[in-house]
Amino acid sequence: LRNRCLGNAFRIGWFCGNQSCHLHQWFSSTSAWQDTGPLKRRLARWLAREDAVECISKSSSISVMMSTSETSNSNPSTVFVVDDDASVRRAIGLLLDAAGYQFQTFASAEAFLEQYSPPCYGCLLLDVRMPGMDGLALHRHLTTKGCKLPTIFLTAHGDVPMAVSALKSGAIHFAEKPIDDKTLLEHISTAMTADRSREIAEAEVRSIRESIDALTERERQILDMLAEGKAVKVIAMTLGTSHNTVRNQRASILNKMSAESAADLVRMVMTLRQVESGLSHDTLAGPP
Repeated sequence: LRNRCLGNAFRIGWFCGNQSCHLHQWFSSTSAWQDTGPLKRRLARWLAREDAVECISKSSSISVMMSTSETSNSNPSTVFVVDDDASVRRAIGLLLDAAGYQFQTFASAEAFLEQYSPPCYGCLLLDVRMPGMDGLALHRHLTTKGCKLPTIFLTAHGDVPMAVSALKSGAIHFAEKPIDDKTLLEHISTAMTADRSREIAEAEVRSIRESIDALTERERQILDMLAEGKAVKVIAMTLGTSHNTVRNQRASILNKMSAESAADLVRMVMTLRQVESGLSHDTLAGPP
């Protein structure tokens, strides 16, 4: 019971930016605890919990983070924390839990890889220096596997070459420990927003690809010509068919692809081609 009260009091101190607040000091005092009867213990536990909730609800930054973490999709967004320091994992876990994030913590890169199952959505909070596979090596490994989780590197031994290497490998932030909770939550919010945008874009690409796969061979030919800017008359002459036939097939394409106009079709085709071109470039170029 005392540990639970102490945990609530710690949260109050964390979000107030003062871990030595009076509740935390009171619950940390063994003599004060021993002098408290059962009724006062229950009351103290209730007060600690209520104060924690009030403190968190009054924090505008936390409120923003909680709303940001709420998504309407079926894929849960998770903050993956990989750090060999148990105290760091515990402190970050308290912070993320109070901010309303779903999270998982891992003591090593190897432990993370054992449970890693793509596709994953959210962000990766990664310590740089760890026994075994370090954070930079883990990030490179995930990149070669096609993992696109936005990554925030944390380290107590940061230097310029290390930061440059991390950012070149695709990290969105590189921060030194200790880092205050507000800054860390801002970084996480940025990462989660970026990943949400990526997820929406990937869903759109999948939808476009599925729609194109549902077209007939002739409809795909017409779609390619429309994407090249050719008029119906030119398409009809090229295919040796009538204008009405091409118009009817264009209407069928619009319906199957849920497009409102030929301009929408062009945008969809260009989006898909850009993504496929990017994938081909990444495959040829190899890992950074």
